[in-house]
Amino acid sequence: MMKRTTTFLLLTCIRLFAAPAWAEEPREKENLSDVPAAVLKSQDLSIAESADFRELWSYLDAQRWGEAKPLAEQLVAKHPQESFSHFCLGYILLRQHDNMSAIRSLRRAEGLGSKHPALPKTIGLAYYAINQFLLFKQQMQKGIELAPDDPWPHYYLGLYEATVTENFAAALGHFDRALALRPDDAKMIYYRGFCHEMLDQRDLARKDYEEAIGRLNSSEASFSLPHQGMARLLASTDSPAALRHAELAVAQEVSVVANHSILAKMYEVMGRIPEAIRELKAAVRADPTLAAPHYQLYRLLTKQGEESGASRELAEFQKLKMLYGS
Repeated sequence: MMKRTTTFLLLTCIRLFAAPAWAEEPREKENLSDVPAAVLKSQDLSIAESADFRELWSYLDAQRWGEAKPLAEQLVAKHPQESFSHFCLGYILLRQHDNMSAIRSLRRAEGLGSKHPALPKTIGLAYYAINQFLLFKQQMQKGIELAPDDPWPHYYLGLYEATVTENFAAALGHFDRALALRPDDAKMIYYRGFCHEMLDQRDLARKDYEEAIGRLNSSEASFSLPHQGMARLLASTDSPAALRHAELAVAQEVSVVANHSILAKMYEVMGRIPEAIRELKAAVRADPTLAAPHYQLYRLLTKQGEESGASRELAEFQKLKMLYGS
């Protein structure tokens, strides 16, 4: 039961390497803000200062991957022996979820002699995206060796241990190392708190969640997980406070299924069944493949005496359970 619960919470909330928003929509930059900008520091400026690259950079900076790709392909055609051009193309392909093509381009950059720590970090993310976790770990270790002061490989390794192996003690170690290098990062603080929660260190989890909430700035205002974590922690001891945090989580990230599920749970605890049903329906809209919200809807609609709606939800739950096992 614990394994299914933690997998549900993490896989529906983290949205790390395969989030659809990475494909085309501009959004807050993910945890690769130094890529490819940092790579420029070690490249031949005849490429980085060229008109071709300046135009490409404008699209990279705006995260317009569709427009950036043909320009990166032109850069590769003009500079086939320069690792930087292949790196740019591989990075764009990764952000478009063309993971195998991304790996080929990034490996080409590696073969041409690039030693920049951004390269193994990016190759590692591509391997993560295709579930090649041993290769992912090897690349992150390379990144750490090349740039010991970079917190992000530790962060990614922590997420891997938390989401894939569910080794929360190991994940905690990685998040501690990441935070030693970047102590004010609200996301890192949250995930350390999540590990504490999963290890039943509730006081430490609450401390981290509260600190993460306090450190959220305007660029991270849409990061809802600290409020979601507080709602989970307080659900059994302080329902009104848990409800406030659950409502804040939904307000910050309406697309996160677990936010709606936790808010529905709190509404039900407080006897507000219509609101609970509303949130479960929102969870269904956020991810139509999940079976669990349909079962909860079946249960609450039955309680409300809405037999027809309850039967539909039960049938949908059984269908999705057979298809996805979720």
